[in-house]
Amino acid sequence: MMEAINRTTEDILISEVIGLDWACDDVIEIGLRPDHFQYTDNRILFDAMYSQRQKGESINTVDLLSVLTSSGMNMQQLVSHADRLEIARTETRTGASVKHYAGKIIDSWRTQQHRVSVETMLCDIDRGVDWQEAESQHQARLIALTKDATNGIKTFADTTADLIAEMEGQRPTGLATGFCDLDSALGGLRPGNLIVVAGGTGGGKSAFGLCIGLNIAIAGGRVCIVSAEMQTQELHERAAAVFSTIHPVCVRRQLLDEHEKQRWRTAVEQAATLPIFVIDNNRNLNSLTCSIRATHRRQALSLLIVDYAQLIQATGHTREREVATVSASLKGLAADLHIPVIVLAQLNRGPDHRDDKRPRLSDLRESAALSHDADLVLMIHRPDQWDIEDRPGEAEILIRKGRSVDTGIVRMIFRKEFTRFENYTPMADDAFHFESDGNLT
Repeated sequence: MMEAINRTTEDILISEVIGLDWACDDVIEIGLRPDHFQYTDNRILFDAMYSQRQKGESINTVDLLSVLTSSGMNMQQLVSHADRLEIARTETRTGASVKHYAGKIIDSWRTQQHRVSVETMLCDIDRGVDWQEAESQHQARLIALTKDATNGIKTFADTTADLIAEMEGQRPTGLATGFCDLDSALGGLRPGNLIVVAGGTGGGKSAFGLCIGLNIAIAGGRVCIVSAEMQTQELHERAAAVFSTIHPVCVRRQLLDEHEKQRWRTAVEQAATLPIFVIDNNRNLNSLTCSIRATHRRQALSLLIVDYAQLIQATGHTREREVATVSASLKGLAADLHIPVIVLAQLNRGPDHRDDKRPRLSDLRESAALSHDADLVLMIHRPDQWDIEDRPGEAEILIRKGRSVDTGIVRMIFRKEFTRFENYTPMADDAFHFESDGNLT
């Protein structure tokens, strides 16, 4: 049953928008649609007005009656609507409260849709659908209810101001990673994009993803990390190492002096204040998707990091098909939540057998779907992994694929003992000074 709403609410709105084109446009702009109306006669009238405005035509009683007549109504229905239109035509209308009444109508409809979604989920479970899949679909339906009232339909006018501001350097084009050279090359991480960060075993892909997440959280963004490889405590420890530049092994072996203990304690507490949410005990794709959507619904996320793709379990006859399912699901999640999604991926052993050790797209392990679905593919290359005397401590972030982004190389510093990436400096000093604000400079 639809949430009870006083019929007067719908009646007032209908009478207010008849003859006031701008008032009808206002309620359409905030998302009011004909199917939001509980009472059939009001739904029919608003549908006629909605149709007129979509065609760019004015709303008046003569045109509305013409639309209603052509809809196939019988005479009794037409007379009833004609009487309502005549009453509305003679009333004094200001349109001042239409958004208020439209909001109440939309809220009533959304409440009903929530109930229908719950009932659908329960029916699916009764039919034998996996409960995690049923709940995931429920979460997807709820997020769809809160999407932009324009239903994704936009014009170039909607993005003109952003493009001009971007040209003037007044705003970043995407979510800043906190690494200046990388942000300069990428223009930030764009909402709705799937970003693959690939690296070999021990190459630093988890550290790179975590450092980006820390930078974004420090800037106030909410970050969700799906960690199929490490527990929350280990991630917390790594974050503390990043902030304090103290090797965790020294902590475990009780090798710290009092000053270092204070630095470690400060770093641990600083990491604990960041808006970072970790899912570390779940590798099932359907269950993960459900948890991520629920987290986003409570308060919108800025970034999702998945570590890593080949460890997530999904349906498929082969491992390649499983990874392809994971890739497609994460791509859809990025679009649905309108946030960038970073998925870390393992490389195969291809670089081992080449003179040029820099990884290529073909080196992505187990699935070409990752590179196909990705809007952006970054690959990590550390020369000192192959030759300890070859630019020790340097890392190359290879941009192998990108939309509106040039392929190329971004050089960075990687302090392996602290799992910490930093902006590249040609003469990087081994001594690092702890920054009180926590930025990875």
